[in-house]
Amino acid sequence: MQKQSTSKKKNSIDISSLHKFYKTKLLNYLKTQQKMNKKQQVSAKEILYQLLNQELNNDQNTTKIQRLLDDIQHSLWNYYIPVNFFVKICQHQKLQSILTSLLMITDGHFESNQSKELLNILQMPYDNMYQCFFLFAHKQNYYILFEVGLKNDKQEKEQKNNLLLQELKHTITFLDIFFCYKQQEIYNSALNYQLDLQQNFNWIQNKIICISPKTPSNSKTQQYLFNPENKGWPQLLFNSNQNQQWKPLIFEKMRCSLNDLYYNESKKQYEDKIFIKQQLIAKKIKEIAYFNYNIIKQYQDFELSQKLIQFLQKSPVFKIRLSQEESKVIESQENCLVIGRSGTGKTTCSALTIFISQYQQKIRRKFLNLEEQVFVKDYDDQDISIRNIFITVNQKLVDKVEEYYQKLKFIIIEMVIKAKKDSLNDNQIENCITDNEIINAILKDEEVQEINDKKQNIQFIQKNQGDFQNLNTLKFPCFLSTLNLLILMDQKLQFPYFSKDRIEKFKKKYQIEVGIKFYNAINISKYFDNLDSNQKINIPEISFNLFYEKYWSKKQNINLNKESYASASLIWTQINSLIKGSQFSYKYSNYALPIQKYKERVSNNFSEQQIQNIYKVYVDYEKWKNDNLYIDQIDIVNNMLFNMENNPILLFPLHNMYIDEVQDIPQAMIGLFNRLTEQKVVYSGDAAQSILKGIGFRFEDLEQQFRNTKKVGINTVEQFQVHKLMINFRTHNSILQLANCIVRLLELLFPFSIDKLAKEISNIQGPKPQIFMKSQLNLMLSKLKDEYIGDDCQQVEFGYNQVVIVRDEQAKEKLPQLLDDAQVFTIFQAKGLEFDDVIMYNFFAQHEFLESQWELLQCIDIEDQLQDKMIYENQITKHKNQESDLNSFEINQNGKVKIKQIKLNQRINKKNINDYSSICEELKALYVIITRTKKRLYIYDVNPTQRKEIERIFQQLQVCDIIQQNDNECKFQMNNQKQAQQQKFIEDIEINTQIWEKQGYLYFEKQFYDQALKCFKKLKTINI
Repeated sequence: MQKQSTSKKKNSIDISSLHKFYKTKLLNYLKTQQKMNKKQQVSAKEILYQLLNQELNNDQNTTKIQRLLDDIQHSLWNYYIPVNFFVKICQHQKLQSILTSLLMITDGHFESNQSKELLNILQMPYDNMYQCFFLFAHKQNYYILFEVGLKNDKQEKEQKNNLLLQELKHTITFLDIFFCYKQQEIYNSALNYQLDLQQNFNWIQNKIICISPKTPSNSKTQQYLFNPENKGWPQLLFNSNQNQQWKPLIFEKMRCSLNDLYYNESKKQYEDKIFIKQQLIAKKIKEIAYFNYNIIKQYQDFELSQKLIQFLQKSPVFKIRLSQEESKVIESQENCLVIGRSGTGKTTCSALTIFISQYQQKIRRKFLNLEEQVFVKDYDDQDISIRNIFITVNQKLVDKVEEYYQKLKFIIIEMVIKAKKDSLNDNQIENCITDNEIINAILKDEEVQEINDKKQNIQFIQKNQGDFQNLNTLKFPCFLSTLNLLILMDQKLQFPYFSKDRIEKFKKKYQIEVGIKFYNAINISKYFDNLDSNQKINIPEISFNLFYEKYWSKKQNINLNKESYASASLIWTQINSLIKGSQFSYKYSNYALPIQKYKERVSNNFSEQQIQNIYKVYVDYEKWKNDNLYIDQIDIVNNMLFNMENNPILLFPLHNMYIDEVQDIPQAMIGLFNRLTEQKVVYSGDAAQSILKGIGFRFEDLEQQFRNTKKVGINTVEQFQVHKLMINFRTHNSILQLANCIVRLLELLFPFSIDKLAKEISNIQGPKPQIFMKSQLNLMLSKLKDEYIGDDCQQVEFGYNQVVIVRDEQAKEKLPQLLDDAQVFTIFQAKGLEFDDVIMYNFFAQHEFLESQWELLQCIDIEDQLQDKMIYENQITKHKNQESDLNSFEINQNGKVKIKQIKLNQRINKKNINDYSSICEELKALYVIITRTKKRLYIYDVNPTQRKEIERIFQQLQVCDIIQQNDNECKFQMNNQKQAQQQKFIEDIEINTQIWEKQGYLYFEKQFYDQALKCFKKLKTINI
């Protein structure tokens, strides 16, 4: 300890001496100025103020201003000080101290000492090569923000070879100075500088060659700031504890063809033609975007939005009653983040917003006496209609939302037909937007006819979106999965991911094969004109299952911890969320964070060896993926972002984009959607439902990403509204309490994986979820059907809204014969859908290797606590129609609420949480299954031992019933119920037949043939 203390003291003395040295330099210079100007009576401080102000008054050119520091010393580093920086300090009382710090920094002394100065490295969303941002904090409460990076210094012509030689210099740029510490303001200042850099480093970085030090090993001994890697990313060597003079690197002159350059007379320098073209295109895009904005604004009407909603609510078919916050989302014209747990109406808001936007145009057109359709401009100055698009990962959810949109259209049409028959009085309401005006506008625009045939009705619901081979044939509003949009947009690129070369490779490998069973396969034939659409070319899309089964399980000696599955899940997440899937991964070689940048992001979470192991697996995995020609959406996204950065001609502008289930989308894809959207973007989702392995997501991170995004067109993406939807419209209280339990476990064990929202309770009562033992499958089905299912039963008949949810496609194949009749969904397929009754089948038993992972829950205790009534009510969501939030809770004589509290104990050290990362994903998947349920939830596992820890928690919280009933008791109970239910069953036959028929056609249209077949088998009128 003594030795360490001595070392600290010695370091402190050295720094103090260094400060005195530079302060003396400054004072000596000022004394010289006193003598030269014969102003001995004027203080050194006043001389300094006069010199600075004289420089500013004489010449605003920064090179002239920097002469002052150059006169004091010949600095080791090239540096640049903008005028606004000097303006801030020239009259400041701490001027002398500030200049001393500038002299130190420009001479390469970046060291820090807590008792004096602190120098912090700012972690930016991305850096260029040999670039880093620093914040120099002084004890006198000022903070200097500066960047170390590469700058073009001199340009020389080489006429003989028609080349321009550009000298690159490692340069310090002083960005700003702050006189109080405001973290976000400091970060924003650095970020704005980075986003507005007037150089295209995408073409520069490939040409940078460092010539000093000669070898990487010399960089440490010679105290260079970076360790150059000519074949990789340079490593930052800065260590604030080292008291040394950091040296700038020297670089070879860049050689550029004069044919690629344009000479700017005003700046007296050459500029890249591509960069100039990009600036002109960006200017044109902005002008067109403003033109479109003014056109669209004519058709936006707050009062009309409200009137349309009220008009819809008059229909008995429209059963939704919107909350105040939902209405705000629908009426908003700003970028939005819509956060809400399952069942709170996020998806409904998107569908209604698109619907109201479309019909506003029709109605406002009539009011403005415009005969023609509303047209805006694309970036080729061609007239196009306003383009609204709904996007989500899950194709089933896409279909569901489009179906709901078409249902809204039917409601309008039916009301118009009724109004036409009833001959409503046009003068019913005066001086406001009337129902009749809405009806007349729609009558004029729509071909309204009565549709009686059910089959025609279903076909009408399934709107033809056009040929996927041509993006321009899409009809708007448009509803697409992320994959469909990516493939269609890719065709617009100058250098598409699906190049002719790549497609030919796909054809050779997968023309005969039909993809890999159990894994998502993409039929690319339907997207490209040069491929026969009847000849399927199914290419496997990379997913965690494919990664684990085909890659990870066949690799040896790559485990990072005791659990193979946990390691695989952790590495998959690191690759897809950070290395390949971060917002700016596309800016780096191979569209991936270099190991040095990845290390900066995760050094607080992993050891050096773990980081090296993870990155080694990533490199090997990428080679394996490319060798096998698997499709990866992240690769398509990053290629598109790179193309747009270098050639920002958006030939296909999208005006308003609505992205649902955003928690299943990586940062890179979110960044792409921000760039594609010209006017407004709306994201909605719930971090508790991020079940896709590989996606680490929180809305807090999304808010920061908005701020990191450069402006596109006129859409200032960083300006957005946050809406929190808190009222659950789907689920009764018993289901909500079980869901709240899962959310609380996530908040305790993985606090950085979920956004904290108020817990929900409902006054709608329903049965508690029920947990069954291994031997109770028939008993569970008996309870589901309300009739006895004996051992001799071969198959159970399920209702149209009763489903089984399993983990994945493999699990579907392992279902017993008793469940053959059931509609079966994977967890992913069930996202965004809702069902009356849900059987969670084999969720815990599916992966035996997770058994030791679930032991993490041993660190959870349940305690009874008394809480103040007011505090308790502030922690929960009050439903509008709820008389009392406290009905189901015990209140003692002191007015305290008795609650059961989930707490973390000390059995497992928090530092080991990373070893159990797969449990975070398991809990989120469990949450999704639970919240699909509207009425009854049954939990069954063939091997229930793995669920023993979470079952203990459920029991102690009393959120589930553990069924102990035996078979004979069930038989007696069901026989008594059977007679009473028989009459009701007969009455329901006709309506059930219609529902089964409708479901069958819907599934058939969506190409869910297995589900459609099961529906049609219920009908006697259709031949199978």
